[in-house]
Amino acid sequence: MSNNLPNIIMIVMDTVGAKHMSLYGYHRRTTPNLEEIAKESTFYSRCYAPGNWTLSSHASLFTGLYPSEHLVDGSALTPHTLTLGKKLQHIVSIFNQSGYNTCCISCNGLVSPLYGLCRGFEIFIDYSGLAPIEDRLKLKNDNNIKELKRSMAEAPNLRESLQIFLHYVLCQKNLNLISHTFDYLKLALIRRLGLSRMQYSAPFTKRSFRTALKIIKNKISQSNSPFFIFLNLMEAHSLYNPPKKYRHFSKKSDSNKLLPFKLYDENNKSLIKLLPIWNDLYDDEILFLDYLIADFWQQLKVLNIFDNSIVIITSDHGDHFGEKGFYEHNFSLFNDLIWVPLIIRYPSWLKKSCTDNRLVSLTDLYSMLLDIIDSPMPRPLSSYSLLSSEKRASLSAMSLYNQEKKLALAAAFKKPKKWVNNLTVHDYAIIMDNNLKLLQNERNELFLYNLAKDRNEENDLSSSLDPQILQDLSFLINKDKHDTGYAALLETTRN
Repeated sequence: MSNNLPNIIMIVMDTVGAKHMSLYGYHRRTTPNLEEIAKESTFYSRCYAPGNWTLSSHASLFTGLYPSEHLVDGSALTPHTLTLGKKLQHIVSIFNQSGYNTCCISCNGLVSPLYGLCRGFEIFIDYSGLAPIEDRLKLKNDNNIKELKRSMAEAPNLRESLQIFLHYVLCQKNLNLISHTFDYLKLALIRRLGLSRMQYSAPFTKRSFRTALKIIKNKISQSNSPFFIFLNLMEAHSLYNPPKKYRHFSKKSDSNKLLPFKLYDENNKSLIKLLPIWNDLYDDEILFLDYLIADFWQQLKVLNIFDNSIVIITSDHGDHFGEKGFYEHNFSLFNDLIWVPLIIRYPSWLKKSCTDNRLVSLTDLYSMLLDIIDSPMPRPLSSYSLLSSEKRASLSAMSLYNQEKKLALAAAFKKPKKWVNNLTVHDYAIIMDNNLKLLQNERNELFLYNLAKDRNEENDLSSSLDPQILQDLSFLINKDKHDTGYAALLETTRN
C-alpha cells in the first residue's frame, strides 16, 4: 500500500436503482458514461442496500450496521427512530481522528447533522434548504448563534429578519461564511420562484459538483492532508424534472407534479396513466446525472490527486413505478428498491480494475474504508471489507416500524386507522450467494425468487415447494432475524 493515505470521494446518487441503469442491463441507454467509468474501476454487479429509503441506508453506510442495529428507519409517528444515536461509531469521526479533512455536500435535508447522519464533518454544505441555519453555514460553534436566532425570530417581518441575518454575517468578516451565505440566498431565490430541490434539482446538483471541485482545489493548495468528500445528489428523486435540453426519453412537455406516494390513496388511482411518463422522466434524470458525473470525473483527472484518490459511486435505494402495487420508495424490499449500483475507482497500487460479482451490501463500505486508512476500530459482523477476498454467504435487507409508517400514510391521506389493513408491506429479505432471494411480508408470508433467472421477481417459487422445504426456509429467515437483532427489536416494539 502507498505510504500516503488516499483521498476519498463518495457520490451517492439518491434514488437511482440499478434496475434503471444500462450499466446493469437496463434496455434504455441511461448510463453511457458510467459504463466507460466502470471500465477503469471495480464494477460491483450485485450490491444491495440493507434498507429501502434514505435514512436507513445512509445510517448503514456510515456505521456498517443493519437497520435493526442502528435503529434509524422511522416515521413521523416514531421521531426517536429518525436520528442516528450519538453512541454509535460513525465513519466520519474515524476519518477526522486519522488526519483527514472531511466535507459533506448534501442536497437531501435528511442527510444532515440534524438527523445525525452527517455529524462530525468539518465542512457541511446544505443545498436542500432544510437543515438548520447553524448547520447550513457552520455556525453551531459560534457563541452568538442563539442570540442571532432569537433576534431573527422576534423580527416583525421577513425583511427585518433578513437584515438582521445579513448584518450578522457581514460583521463576522469571514469571507468563506459570506460566500456560503450568498450561495444559500441564490438557492433560496430559486426556491422562492417555485423551483425547489424537490421540483427542480438540476441547479443544486450542478452547484454541488462545482463546490466539490472548488473545495478539492483549495485542499490541494492549502494542505497536504488527505480529504474525504461526501456528496448526496437528489437529481433522480421525485418530483422528476430533468432539464428540457437533456431529455431523451421524455417529452419536453412531460411533468411530474404529484408525488407518486400519493397513488397509495385510491382517490388518486386515476393518475395511474401518468406512471409511464414519470418512468420516462426518471430515466432522463439518470441520464442527466450520468452526464454530470462524467464531467466531474474528467475534471478530477486533470488534478494531480487523481492517482492517489478513491472515487465511490453508489446509491441508497431505487424507486417503484407501480410494480406489484408499490410506488416510490418504502414498504417494499423488491430489487426495484434495494438493488443499487456500486462503482469504485481504486488507485492502481490498491486494486486493479475488474468486475466483482460477489454479493455486496452497502454496509461493506464501512469496513473497506477502515481497511484503507488502516484503522484499528472494530468491524461490525454485518460489514465485510471489499478489499478482502472473503465472500458473503448471504446478506439481509429490512424495513422497521412498518405499522407506524402505514399509520403516518393514513394520517397524510386523512384515512381511518383501519385503512392500513389493506396495505401489506415487506419486512425482511435475505439474498443468498446462489442468487436465491427469500422475501417475507408482515403477515409472515414467504416468497422465493431465483434472481439469476428472474431478476424482476415476477415468478414466486414458493407455491411449488414441498412443505418441508418451506418450513426449512422459514427457519432460515427466522434465524437470520435473530442474528441481526431484528427479532428482538420486533418483540420489543410489540410489547
